[in-house]
Amino acid sequence: MPKSKEIHLEEAVLDDFAKDLDLIELPLSRRAFQLVKILVSIGVLIIAGRIIFLGVIKDNFYKNQALLNAAEQTVLSAPRGIIFDKFDQPLVSNSSTSHLILKLVNFMKNKEEEEKTIKVLKEDLNFSDFDIEEYLIKLKILTLKNKILL
Repeated sequence: MPKSKEIHLEEAVLDDFAKDLDLIELPLSRRAFQLVKILVSIGVLIIAGRIIFLGVIKDNFYKNQALLNAAEQTVLSAPRGIIFDKFDQPLVSNSSTSHLILKLVNFMKNKEEEEKTIKVLKEDLNFSDFDIEEYLIKLKILTLKNKILL
């Protein structure tokens, strides 16, 4: 008993559609599949190479950049006013304060910024040489502990 060829619905519909358009169905050649395989392989190799380059070779650079970015802080003080009770007596009043903020990222990146900051600390804020040296030693110990390579 000879085997009969099965006809699927898609083939029947597409064949009928192709007859009206005078199209001939041709199978894809092996070269087309090989070309697609090669292109996909090249794309995967490029992406894998970039991941290895950024994750392994440039690891320390990006780790240090992340630590420097994380170390930067911006402090915004909230505007306050005098708070009065129901008898119009002040409960809280304002007092002026000042804060000294040193951005370590800028301070440690270049020598000029470091010298300029030390000069301001000495001349304008009357810090002693001893206080500045003590602070710099603590800062260097902290950077070594966190393994920040600048």
